[in-house]
Amino acid sequence: MDDPPASGTPSNRLLLLTVGIAVFMTSLDITIVNISLPTISLEFGVSTATISWVIMGYLLVMCSFLPAFGKLGDLKGYHRIFSTGYLVFVAGSFLCGISGSAAMLIGSRLLQGVGASMLSALTTAIVMIALPRAARGKGLGIVAMFASLGIALGPAIGGFITTYLTWHWIFFINVPVGIAGFFIALRTVPKNSLPGRQKFDYAGAVLIFFAILGILFVLNQGQALGWTSFPVVLSLLGAFVFAALFIRRERSIPYRVFNIGLFRVRDYALSNLATLMVMLVFSGALFLLPFYLEYVRGLPPDIAGLVLTIPSGAIFLAGPLFGALSDRIGPRIPSAASAVALALGFIAIARPGVTGDDALLYGGLVLIGLGVGGFIPSNSVQVMALAPEGEVGSVSSMLLTIRNLGSTLGVAVFEAVLAGVVLAGITGPFVADAIPPGLLLDAFRVAFLFGGFTSVLAFITVMATRKKRKFAA
Repeated sequence: MDDPPASGTPSNRLLLLTVGIAVFMTSLDITIVNISLPTISLEFGVSTATISWVIMGYLLVMCSFLPAFGKLGDLKGYHRIFSTGYLVFVAGSFLCGISGSAAMLIGSRLLQGVGASMLSALTTAIVMIALPRAARGKGLGIVAMFASLGIALGPAIGGFITTYLTWHWIFFINVPVGIAGFFIALRTVPKNSLPGRQKFDYAGAVLIFFAILGILFVLNQGQALGWTSFPVVLSLLGAFVFAALFIRRERSIPYRVFNIGLFRVRDYALSNLATLMVMLVFSGALFLLPFYLEYVRGLPPDIAGLVLTIPSGAIFLAGPLFGALSDRIGPRIPSAASAVALALGFIAIARPGVTGDDALLYGGLVLIGLGVGGFIPSNSVQVMALAPEGEVGSVSSMLLTIRNLGSTLGVAVFEAVLAGVVLAGITGPFVADAIPPGLLLDAFRVAFLFGGFTSVLAFITVMATRKKRKFAA
């Protein structure tokens, strides 16, 4: 097919805006609610465990529906699914805002998660089909920039709204922004070529939904409920059963939710493995850094929060730059260089002691942000270049699914590494305030060095891909 218009045209700038709004809102709503949970819990008179489903329900639904909506985009059109996603997200946000009970709020968040999944599943696919080959990496970098803004600004915006307005406005602010994004999407999102009368595999969609749901539940709740507890073990077994049934079904029918045969393509499998490793170490670092800054470095929460904006700021800067670089020289070298920056960043933050060496700490955080910000758009181009015709949406959604699985796995792995080192050096319970600072510092160092080692493995994985590849049209 012919190349789309240049990326600098007004229509493509508006398209990047509507895609950017979508990823900004869906990312923002992961972090904006956290700070208001104590207030919401108190107002509704429910436990922390109950109100935590406001966060977990949104994440589980958003991630588990991704493969289904990616395939629906291929079959029914990206324009249709993406635009509808805006309406569902806005409706869920409004219902969250007017919620008068915890049950209604959690249910509305599930609906909001469905809308977020419809939007998120197709963002990469839309950029790939709408922009010319020479501008796709830069476009994906701009999308990563919007996502980093959403994650970084969420706690600050949520705290401001909860303090000076009410928590209800955390959700109401999505309504006008989402409506604006919807009308821009109607005008700018292209209508991709659709296949003939092809069935949608509803049974396969259900199977992969429950497989992903089970895995995410185990990774999210394993530490809290106990890895050998009945709900965790049952969820893990269920996830394996559903995954096995899904793979068996997808091999036996022509109209698949996802072409699992793609994982037999060496470059595709390696690129997705690198994605899993990079997102694992980044999310694990983001999980541990607040504890490190407060318990080891002794920073107050407000200063620690400011320090944690450093990686997001670096992602904001690196995304478009590395994306444009991957357009010029191909995605392999920018992806590999990003993994190197990530590894150096982890080594740097593992060096400082209890006090001092702030330059190493801050420099390491910059390198981590540059590594992730450079890797996401470059790796996206690398993966999407291998998408077969008519399957761009399903490949896009699977890439995001793997990112989310990596992010969830990262929290569990880094927490386990930290706890393992600490428990090996104490005889009592794991209480952070009571652990000797030296032992706690050693535990964080081991976790960060593990992040560096995994980043090196990601570099090796990227370099094992072929140097040249055919870009998807």
